[in-house]
Amino acid sequence: MEYLNKYMSKRLKKVLSGPIQFNVYGRPTNMHEALPEALNFKYIPSISTEYQPQEYVFARIPVNNPHFRYMDTVIPVLTQGGKSVQGIATFVTFIPAPIRETFVERSTLFSNFLIPLRLADSKDHAPKEVRDSMIESVAVNAINKDSGITTFLHGDHSCSVDNTGFIALGQSSYKLKINHKHYPPGMFTIVPYGGNTILIAKEAGEMGAAADKPRYYFKWRYQAMEGIARHISENPEQGNEDKGFFFLDPSLEIILPPLLKHLHILPTPHPKVDDAR
Repeated sequence: MEYLNKYMSKRLKKVLSGPIQFNVYGRPTNMHEALPEALNFKYIPSISTEYQPQEYVFARIPVNNPHFRYMDTVIPVLTQGGKSVQGIATFVTFIPAPIRETFVERSTLFSNFLIPLRLADSKDHAPKEVRDSMIESVAVNAINKDSGITTFLHGDHSCSVDNTGFIALGQSSYKLKINHKHYPPGMFTIVPYGGNTILIAKEAGEMGAAADKPRYYFKWRYQAMEGIARHISENPEQGNEDKGFFFLDPSLEIILPPLLKHLHILPTPHPKVDDAR
């Protein structure tokens, strides 16, 4: 926790508005029995059953930003032999400006972009075609044309955590991977909720991560959220704001309830939000 605090503070020092607040959910549980022999498996939120962490670190990062006040993150922790190994991190914030429907991240070999969830798995239109000619949202079209944002839409989907100390199993590294091509929301999602927009990002981790030393691209996740928040705030969209879908996993089940409870007290309409698993 101490290392994480120092690392986050260093990476985000130019935008922090106060001390980072931490909390822990669950409890450390030795996961030796739950690990495959090779310690080289895929962790896919809501899909994989091979790795079910029992402990989560929550951090609220206060920021100086005209569009949102903080960025929350939840990091699943795998405990083995007294050491902690990071899992897929989730980043969330909200802005008090509406978007018309849920958008999810997709990518080609050279670009990342957002497209409507309703067209994300279309059999008639490729994601690139949807991006180029089928998006009515002024804000999202502006986001997709802004390389300063789209560069950071796709968080790293794999990470090798070194020096894990799993000597008994003959391993010194742990590979973490999210199968982003088959994960419906991609690595970034924007969701309408009662006149607000919720931003959700995923990331496996940064090079150089090691046991007890979690590392993520905190600055890049913030930059993507800052750019998206700016475009949506400048081009708010009234309309079908009940088209909000969350792809729930254990991290979001921790991070979303207090946020949604907070948004419910705002003087805005509150449509039903479906849980799309």
